Amino acid sequence: MSGDHTPLHEMIPHHPLHGPYEASKAKQTQDRLLSNPEYCSIHTDIAPTINRHPGDQLRLHPTTDPDTTAAYTIDHLHTNGPAIRLSKRAREKLEQAAPFHTYIAPTIPHATHTYTDAWEHNDITESLWDTGQDILLCAAPHAGDIESNTAQAAAIVRKQLGPTKASLWALHGFGPNAFDRWHITSTNITPASYPRLATIATRQFTHAISFHVYNGHEILIGGLAPRDERDALAATISDAINDARPIITDHDDGKYMATSDQNLVNWLTHDNSSGIQIEMPPIIAHRYRKRLARATASHYQTKLNLN
Repeated sequence: MSGDHTPLHEMIPHHPLHGPYEASKAKQTQDRLLSNPEYCSIHTDIAPTINRHPGDQLRLHPTTDPDTTAAYTIDHLHTNGPAIRLSKRAREKLEQAAPFHTYIAPTIPHATHTYTDAWEHNDITESLWDTGQDILLCAAPHAGDIESNTAQAAAIVRKQLGPTKASLWALHGFGPNAFDRWHITSTNITPASYPRLATIATRQFTHAISFHVYNGHEILIGGLAPRDERDALAATISDAINDARPIITDHDDGKYMATSDQNLVNWLTHDNSSGIQIEMPPIIAHRYRKRLARATASHYQTKLNLN
């Protein structure tokens, strides 16, 4: 996947590796690091060097095995000890015991890999289909092997609506441990660490929709878009999939309902509250993703008066 009429390879800088730096255990007082392997902390002296700060992401490449790499969110800065602190579960993603030495990449997608390269090397890359419009963004922030078939669903919506009405941003992570290595919570994703996302981060789309997969039974339609809009989309999807699964739109009835204005699908919209997040059970993503995506596109065609 590549940009429409946009030479993105000329716009996106190559970010070299920094280091090597020492990485070691999280301290017992670092509660969030100990409870969630997505997080790390870095030394206050490192932040200006890599130009990344709390809330941003980075990826680590151990010096003894640089191909075993993973993404992390910087939870906070520490002032003493090693350059990087990680919990045991966070180190396991890199197959490393503490202490070890690692390089730091300040961006998550590989700087030069194409989609095919990322797939072949169990790496991660971005796609952006964009002509500069600001009506609708379709997003798949956990595509590839992270949450399978989400990019395909987003691409169907974008293609059906056309390039003047919709753009697509997707992040494709591959490999047998793709979820553990590449999944960053949607409320944590920052444009600083994803160069193609950065090119549209201030666009302020009128609408945005993101596709996800979760281990549940119902389809969840969340986000901060109005309840009546989410209900209308739910009815359209339910007809398209012949009621194959119940659909939840009540924010109080589901865990993954994207109710934070820090969620990617919300902050990409003009008012921070016009996003819709669709969480699909695996069976829906596997067997019904095309029907669901076409129904979603039809919903927006009606909403945007494109019929």
